[in-house]
Amino acid sequence: MRLLISIATYNECANLAPLIAEIHKFAPQADVLVIDDNSPDGTGKLAEQLAAADPRIHVLHRAGKLGLGTAIIAGMRYALAPHPALSPGGRGQGEGAAALAI
Repeated sequence: MRLLISIATYNECANLAPLIAEIHKFAPQADVLVIDDNSPDGTGKLAEQLAAADPRIHVLHRAGKLGLGTAIIAGMRYALAPHPALSPGGRGQGEGAAALAI
């Protein structure tokens, strides 16, 4: 079973890297999905940099400040869609969404 932790962000550039580090300290196997609402402080860009350096980090960019409720829904949709990086073993094999815990 895979664990996906979603984080809705808006202007969280200073907090994002330390938060993800703390998540991985307690759940090193967890994938982290950053859902950014086009933060003007560069949160989305930082999330991309973190994702490029760590395959457990994934990023969803949204066009503007759409709110927490829709970010949660976007995270659930992402988790339920088949993604090779999220399937068991991270190789695109297996059951994908059925093997995830949110």
